[in-house]
Amino acid sequence: MEQNAYVVELVAGLLYLPAAALLLRLAARTGKRPERLLCLTFACMGSSYLLYEVPYPLGLEAHELAFIVAGRLVYGAGCIAIALFTRAVFRARERWAGAAVWACAALMLCGFAVSCATGNAAGDSLENPGFWLEWTAQMFPALWLTAEGFLNHRSARRRLRIGLGDPHVCNRFLLWTLFGVIQLGSGFGMLWMYAAYAAEGYVSTEMDLMLGGFELASLALVWLAFAAPAFYRRWIERLASAGSPAR
Repeated sequence: MEQNAYVVELVAGLLYLPAAALLLRLAARTGKRPERLLCLTFACMGSSYLLYEVPYPLGLEAHELAFIVAGRLVYGAGCIAIALFTRAVFRARERWAGAAVWACAALMLCGFAVSCATGNAAGDSLENPGFWLEWTAQMFPALWLTAEGFLNHRSARRRLRIGLGDPHVCNRFLLWTLFGVIQLGSGFGMLWMYAAYAAEGYVSTEMDLMLGGFELASLALVWLAFAAPAFYRRWIERLASAGSPAR
């Protein structure tokens, strides 16, 4: 690993935790389930990044595998929380949506078990079928959120064109779409990182910047969705008044 190759991801992990605390306070005030689920998502993902990165600056490389296994499990829980969030926001009354969440969780656990049974408890070998089962299960919630956000954003824009709907709701659908796209980008970035590590034996600073950047962008999008500043809200309203498609 290059010197400081963990810095941006570690910063992103640290920022996920206060974001989770903010969402927890918001959930306590509104009593709504989506905020609680995103709080769980951010708490899990932030904790996962810390578990992956903490051994290196603290000199705990001898216990690296234990931290990695814990990080994988916690990250998987965060992915399931995204699936639960998508179901709660978009498909709360659909029975198939609940089945999809359970299937995703089962596939993830199956991939984890296969990796451990074949001697790759770290789950970082692209040649291990367990890796692909787990990775597919991790990507499904992000893909599902992207699709639901896109479809609902398109529908909301149609309503705005005829003078119906709320421009902030329309924009929020766009933000969820982008959040899903960024999570997908992070997942594919992980593939690149694992492939490069297998070929070269180290993680580069550039990879850390890429993955950390994805996570920081995710934080920004959720902040805009739940706690958008006044200037951003005014900008969305001006775009809606002007009939701009960029909303």
